[in-house]
Amino acid sequence: MLSVRDVSAGYPGRPVLRGVTLDVRPGELVALVGPNGCGKTTLLRVITRVVPAAAGRVLLGESDVAALSRAKLARLAGVVPQAQTLPEGFTAFQAALMGRTPRLRFFEAEGADDVAATRRAMAEAGCLGLAGRPVETLSGGERQRVLIARALAQEPRLLLLDESTAHLDLTHVMATFELVRNLCRRDGLAALAVVHDLTLAGAYADRVLVMDGGRIVAEGQPGAVITPGLVRQVYHAGVAVLRHPATGRPVVVPGPAREEETDA
Repeated sequence: MLSVRDVSAGYPGRPVLRGVTLDVRPGELVALVGPNGCGKTTLLRVITRVVPAAAGRVLLGESDVAALSRAKLARLAGVVPQAQTLPEGFTAFQAALMGRTPRLRFFEAEGADDVAATRRAMAEAGCLGLAGRPVETLSGGERQRVLIARALAQEPRLLLLDESTAHLDLTHVMATFELVRNLCRRDGLAALAVVHDLTLAGAYADRVLVMDGGRIVAEGQPGAVITPGLVRQVYHAGVAVLRHPATGRPVVVPGPAREEETDA
């Protein structure tokens, strides 16, 4: 669904991405990890054309994003930001309903299908009970769930999450990633999630992409990528990587690696 090919990009006087190539396939949840400032958010902005690519191409399906209208791009790709101010004076339902805008014609009002899609998205995001609440009365975590619902209401084929669970408690963090993973499995959604928590990435992602210095430096299944050696190389931190007793997936804990892990 998503193909990024040799993309370089940045800001005036500050190059950020340097020849990035990656794929996210339908039905797949991919975690993008890496230290602060390595280019993760810039990559999402290039995919959605907020930041222009200086070189390379970004394809959604067979379409080059550079040739898509804003409305068509929004119908294909939904974005859940880390934090965004919702417009005051609206209810949570009205804010989530804004996700239907790319699917409306000019001056067309929302219809029954749009209302149904929004209610379904809010139910999936665990915030339907907030529908009648003014957005200014919502907590940070509640606002974040409404943002997730707004993106799902677009009915996109690609979901981009930029640290979208940063303001959620553990219950809703788990619910969000389980929801996204289930949508990938059930509906063939493709999802690319920027994640800081390596254990979280390891628990839910089908593949992990590691970015450092504006480049993808490692990729693969979580157990093969999230190792003490890679964390030391990219984050300059010593950790131990254990295996979850039920799933076998990596669990990252502070502290020195065991001797047999140091060169993993």
